[in-house]
Amino acid sequence: MARLNDDTFSSGLETAKLLLGHPRFSTALAKAIRQEGGADRAVDALVREMVQRDLMNGSLAITVDDQIKLFTEAVRQEGWDIPSDTLLRLYDSAPPWPSGPLAVRSLRIRFGKGQAGVERTYEAHITRLIRIYGKRFSRWASTKIQSSWEQISLVAGNATHQPCVEWIVADLDTGRKREGIAQVRGALALADELLVIAWMFPKLIESTRQNGDLIPGFFAGGYQIGEGIVPGIRRIRIASDETAKYNPGRDEIELIGDRIDNTSSAMSVPLLRL
Repeated sequence: MARLNDDTFSSGLETAKLLLGHPRFSTALAKAIRQEGGADRAVDALVREMVQRDLMNGSLAITVDDQIKLFTEAVRQEGWDIPSDTLLRLYDSAPPWPSGPLAVRSLRIRFGKGQAGVERTYEAHITRLIRIYGKRFSRWASTKIQSSWEQISLVAGNATHQPCVEWIVADLDTGRKREGIAQVRGALALADELLVIAWMFPKLIESTRQNGDLIPGFFAGGYQIGEGIVPGIRRIRIASDETAKYNPGRDEIELIGDRIDNTSSAMSVPLLRL
């Protein structure tokens, strides 16, 4: 992401003049910004209000009708077996679009029970991601269930996994300041729900930045693979280098698998909103 400091001097001066000349930009506010960590807090607030909130309430907010159309399209294309009364229940139970930056209304769609159900649901939504993103979708080897030692499980317990189609509301910009994923996750951390968000809201995933300054990538902290791998999703873009024969550049949607002690603020750990 380009920094204002790297832009023209006139752009930086104009921005500073607009802020300093605003009637609500008081001496108390200026003092708070100058305090330790104050500039970080001020920029975080601007990002939440002017980038994240506008993104979610503008181009990404969709109607219940449109979400149900996306769901029924997935059912048809993937051949999912869904109870006949599902659509009526969804129309009757839909919550309003949530307020707050990077808050989203989505669905929990699960197949089967227990451990077998956890694995079936996980792979079903990855199959959907492949259909949505095509050749741009890549999957780290660490996200693949290759042996009994690398089973995927729910932090909330595999016994909680039951077939369902129901609405959820999630906050996506949580848990970015952490000593590890385990510190900020729990029963409310998204698992398969994050995979649904990733295929239902491709514009959101396309908006993620590798450095996470504006829209972070997302860890599915409600999942764990093996002894300590947590899957996540993000967009990664690496510019091509014309001087390097073997660097044509990349622009991919990645399903990554990283250690549970990951501390990068470029990836959040989204939580369900009760």
